[in-house]
Amino acid sequence: MQRFCTPPLTLCFLWFLCCFFTAEAASATGKEEALLHLKKLTASIETLACDFRQTTDIPLFIRPMVSEGVMRFKKPGNLLWEYTKPLRQGFALTDGKGFRWEEDRENRVPFTTTKDPLAGFIARQIPAWIIFDRKWIEEEYAVSVDSDSPLSLTLEPKRRDVRAVLTALNITFSPDGVADTVIIREARGGTTTIRFWNVTLNGPMDMRIFK
Repeated sequence: MQRFCTPPLTLCFLWFLCCFFTAEAASATGKEEALLHLKKLTASIETLACDFRQTTDIPLFIRPMVSEGVMRFKKPGNLLWEYTKPLRQGFALTDGKGFRWEEDRENRVPFTTTKDPLAGFIARQIPAWIIFDRKWIEEEYAVSVDSDSPLSLTLEPKRRDVRAVLTALNITFSPDGVADTVIIREARGGTTTIRFWNVTLNGPMDMRIFK
């Protein structure tokens, strides 16, 4: 029996949330200035690599579920999201085609974004956040600046189907300029907190990890 569990669609936003908003925007005054500054900052992003720790609290569960993993991204549409502890599982996506695996990466299950609505949703998110497609983002989310120091944002989905999964994303940024915490508030009452570290922007990346 296949045990692989596709990460919630919101988890796949987190790699771009962690770097494509930076704390430099805290020096801008007001939402408009902050968002304009974010657009400028994202222009040079080509690759992203980081580690993460995910803690999920589910109503009626006594203890939270904790996992760790890695994320890799290369512009324009190459994404790797892999859990390494306590179980190894993940997925890789390249230009609308990808595969999932569990434990053994050699035992892969292919998928496409056209036949998998979740994968298609993820694929649309990637370029929007890389280039900070403000028009599309503000069509999909209501964005508010909660705090300038540290910079903290709240994103509330506008689409009914997305609101059925999550109510909001809260992103808080570290003083050195990269977001270190994202909180996903799920419609059924659960919360998932992901903390990022070892973030590298525009470093070398082996394309073989996406294949």
